[in-house]
Amino acid sequence: MALVSKIREKSGLIVFIVGLGLLLFIIPFDSIYAFFGGRGEQPIGEVYGKPIYPSEWDVMAEFNQNTGRFSTVPNGGMYKMHEAKNHFQRKMFDTIINTEIDKIGIRVSGSELKDYLIFGENPSQYVLNTVRSFYGMDEEVSDDVLKDSIPKMYNYFINQMNSATGDQKASLEAQWVYGVEKPAKRQRLIEKYFAMAKYAVVGTTDEATKLQIQQNSKLVVDFIAKEANTIMDTTVSVSEDKIKSYYEKHKEDEEWRTDEDLAKIDFVLINVEATEEDKAAMMENVAKMKKNFAEAKNDTAFIDLKSDVAFGENMQDPSVFDVIPGADFAGLFSENINNEIENAPAGSVVGPFTFTWQAEEIIVLAKVRSVARETKVRHILVNDKDLADSLALALKADTSQFSTLCEKYTQDPGYAQNNGYYDLGPASRFVPSFKTFSLENEAGSIDVVPSQFGFHVIEIVEKGELKRAMAYIVKDIVPSVDTRNVVYEEKGFGFMEAAQSNFSAALDQFGLQSYEATMQISIPVIDLTGEDAIYNSAESTIYNEELTNWLFADDRTAGDVSVPIELKDGRFLVARVKGTSGYGVPTYEIVKDEMKARLVKDAKMAKITKQLKGVGSIAEAESILGGSGATLDSEITLDMNGFPGVAQEDVKAIAKTFLINNLNELTIIEGKESVYVVVVKERNITPVASDKTEAIAKVSKNRQSYVERTINLALLKMADVRDWRVKAQVHYANTEN
Repeated sequence: MALVSKIREKSGLIVFIVGLGLLLFIIPFDSIYAFFGGRGEQPIGEVYGKPIYPSEWDVMAEFNQNTGRFSTVPNGGMYKMHEAKNHFQRKMFDTIINTEIDKIGIRVSGSELKDYLIFGENPSQYVLNTVRSFYGMDEEVSDDVLKDSIPKMYNYFINQMNSATGDQKASLEAQWVYGVEKPAKRQRLIEKYFAMAKYAVVGTTDEATKLQIQQNSKLVVDFIAKEANTIMDTTVSVSEDKIKSYYEKHKEDEEWRTDEDLAKIDFVLINVEATEEDKAAMMENVAKMKKNFAEAKNDTAFIDLKSDVAFGENMQDPSVFDVIPGADFAGLFSENINNEIENAPAGSVVGPFTFTWQAEEIIVLAKVRSVARETKVRHILVNDKDLADSLALALKADTSQFSTLCEKYTQDPGYAQNNGYYDLGPASRFVPSFKTFSLENEAGSIDVVPSQFGFHVIEIVEKGELKRAMAYIVKDIVPSVDTRNVVYEEKGFGFMEAAQSNFSAALDQFGLQSYEATMQISIPVIDLTGEDAIYNSAESTIYNEELTNWLFADDRTAGDVSVPIELKDGRFLVARVKGTSGYGVPTYEIVKDEMKARLVKDAKMAKITKQLKGVGSIAEAESILGGSGATLDSEITLDMNGFPGVAQEDVKAIAKTFLINNLNELTIIEGKESVYVVVVKERNITPVASDKTEAIAKVSKNRQSYVERTINLALLKMADVRDWRVKAQVHYANTEN
């Protein structure tokens, strides 16, 4: 029997809260049941050494999680994968903490629930959230006000439940129990568990003494550091045999062990560019929109339907503002196009023409939505029509009264900032009635204009330059299907066939650059941000389900080459497997490069040490190391993480320095990433205090803070949680036929 069943029996875990949504972030829901029929269910994870099967979880509980937003943002695939993994870990945490709480026997009594979590000084957030629902959605209410409202809310529920019968009574009871009591009690149980774990860790007398020694042990040193990474890798050599020997000796060390399936690949990215024929065909198609764009009554809807991107400030709420106020024309295009637009009447469409925008060539249709002069107005906003008419008459008789009348009567919230004055043009965002009157009348005009905000008494103060409000349809120039097919066959498939025989030769033959990535099965993404040549691509990370399913198939071996895989941004990817590895001891191919880097660093450190052999002073060492810069009279303490001014932390080097016995004697120390030449000039060791109270309190605080920061991950590790969601996806994808 799998673990979830045991937990259900022992602790009453509400299993439906941890639904098959864990798996369905990756695999479509309708395909899951098809796979379950006859072929056996694949586990989506493991906890406490027991597999977790999708059918043990309520399949619809979290199926409707809102992950659609990820499809509309750059790198959405990566964000979705991270969200899925975090979601999985949260649900695993729920499972584990429920087991731990039940094992220990922590409880929340009825009196604790009522006197502490509901009516106490610090009521549960779930109680406060329920009270908050009694207020308006946009109403800001402090926690103190919410707290004072709890008795009223509580009495409301009690009265409603007491007066209700049947299904209504059951519904109200469920709202209270599942909306307030159960989540409040659960949160309190978790808080108790965390508090027990946190405050069970206290500092000992020995630890306090160690802390006192660290803080009281000080040296004054002269030193110079030479970082290994300042030496070119090509100045040392590490043989394949040496790497293999290191692997055999260290492959089972904790630092090299893997906690999930990994795959290392070389890959190429093949761009697909639109041809001149593609471009001409697109120009022809865009030209067919010209007449309809000119006649469109709702430019917002038309652009939303036809344009690839919103160009300029196009999209506004038609219920409040103009359907599409557009953007001020700023002469962005070529001289001929700019002149054509500047001489075009309102309602006309210019184009299509090409334009380079953010380093990409696009096709543009430009509509001159309106033409008007910039206008300065001032207004008084009131709610009463008769008052507005009276103010308009008074201003027509004497405009010098405006400031006095505006200050006395206006209800415009912007008055404090602008004293009733506004500048607007054809592209400005104002309610239509206000904007139409202001732009279509001459300076000196005064009238009352109604809007949804009230009645505007408007005076047109002055007119300025002629301006155009523009609206744009933008089309990305993309390769046609025929062009993509040609690139796929000739370059993509051609490279794949050549790479199966000789990957390096294929790179030269097709003029492609190779990149490397190590992919982990729980988040199988390729990070491109470190690759300068492809950093400016639309996606700085790649997640592709086809690549994942191919790469992590059970029969995948080193040397396999994928077919060309189409990516979201339109490129093709061809990958070659360098190595794969499962849980536990890694394969040689997976860790070879990292182990080689470790050996290269060690070789460079040994080279530096050899260069320094026999030096008699810091100055001589500085000369040998190329004037790296010595640090003189520096104070270090035993509790420091590294030498002052050195980028890398190096506790090992600090400890070795405190082991130097003789003052004013030059010592060479190999640290973690650097070689140090050190001369200890002074040693100050202050006797530790006999009273350990303060030191014990400090050690305890540090330990408890660490527990607080790491307990979630510690629980996951304790339960040996394995994430097999993608592994299940891969299994299903590779056994469809």
